[in-house]
Amino acid sequence: MARRLAVYRCCRRASRRLTSPWSCSSAGPGQLVAFVATRDPAAARRFYEEVVGLTLVSDDPFAVVFDSAGTTLRVTKVDQPTVAPYTVLGWEVDDIGAAASDLRARGATFEHFDGIEQSDDAVW
Repeated sequence: MARRLAVYRCCRRASRRLTSPWSCSSAGPGQLVAFVATRDPAAARRFYEEVVGLTLVSDDPFAVVFDSAGTTLRVTKVDQPTVAPYTVLGWEVDDIGAAASDLRARGATFEHFDGIEQSDDAVW
């Protein structure tokens, strides 16, 4: 927590000259890179490339990497991923209904959750 706060503070001092490549600059932090994990890289590649429609950047021994409108998504190859009990990735779209229909047509499935008001398309 203290380290994160220190980075936040240095980003607010535009006049301070920072020499470390890990320090923020007056322009703020660099481009965001998102990470998710998979134990089945081939299935993850098919999903993100064919169903979601992301552009494949690389597939190496460590991760399958995609571009999502300028943001890098690294699908890290692991033996046993930990499933998060919350949303880890999301995209802003102009028409959520059309996006859900398009994803469903490409093979995506959607889940309904108790306690969350959702449409028939599982949109909340």
